[in-house]
Amino acid sequence: MMSRKQAVIEQARTRLITPRKTPPSWLDFEQLLLAGSFQAKRQAFIQQVEGASSLAATFAARDIAPILMQTGRLPKDFTPRMQETAELMNRVMGRFTSREDFLKRNYAEAIALGELHQQVGEMAGRTLKWNPRERLPMNAQSFAFVLYTFAWWPIEALIARKLVEPGKDSKELDAWFHYWSVLGHGMGLDRELLPLSYALAKERVDLLRQAQYTRAGEPRPEGIPLLLGGQVRFIATMLVTKLGGAPPEKSASEKLYAFGAQALFGMIVLSPGLKEALGLEKDATTQLIRFAQRETVSSRPARPLRP
Repeated sequence: MMSRKQAVIEQARTRLITPRKTPPSWLDFEQLLLAGSFQAKRQAFIQQVEGASSLAATFAARDIAPILMQTGRLPKDFTPRMQETAELMNRVMGRFTSREDFLKRNYAEAIALGELHQQVGEMAGRTLKWNPRERLPMNAQSFAFVLYTFAWWPIEALIARKLVEPGKDSKELDAWFHYWSVLGHGMGLDRELLPLSYALAKERVDLLRQAQYTRAGEPRPEGIPLLLGGQVRFIATMLVTKLGGAPPEKSASEKLYAFGAQALFGMIVLSPGLKEALGLEKDATTQLIRFAQRETVSSRPARPLRP
């Protein structure tokens, strides 16, 4: 028999998000400040996770990957699309100095992000003929999964690397999840889906993974190799530009695919169940290099959606 918590997650698959201009009554600014301090101390690692395993998890999600493929931007123009996403998330996660500053910038950007995804869901719905009694494009369950890839994935990686300890760092962790819960409220998620504390986030992310990752014997979302190949190429390009060099030519980039594949897989294995959900082998470096060497545009491209 399905538990109430499982039922909440399941029912969210047929509900849409509702961005909220009014911040939640439970917003605690002291918690937000503590979360900002936590992020500042670990920003480089958090960004590394979000550009690797956080993103890769969406490729394995049954209600997200089809929309990524349908929009056409990420499969065809991975690097420009990633740069746009990074700029957007930098605004959402930017530093703030007061409650008013947070609401005017970070919270307003969260609302805009929710509204953008509403539009994408509406446009995808014209092409993806899903049964609305089973799932909706950009439903609350899948959007919550995306939120958790930003909120939870960096934390589990920090814990796996022993850079954070749940017991010792509990106050900072709870503040971090409070921060993401406030943003998630603005983006349009109901309270029962939010990662309100470390304990609740750990519990709910397991339910979301069970709901969004394909089960054994089920077909995985189409496009995983194409998307992972684009991600390896993107990481390879970033490795060069961060060292102060110009974007490499194609032949030079291919020499960096091994480094990109190793960096990506090194993060993927820190996220329980992700390697299996993506269909990756035990040592997937060679597999990821092979994906990166494929053509960037599918032989059967999807019609682009806007925005």
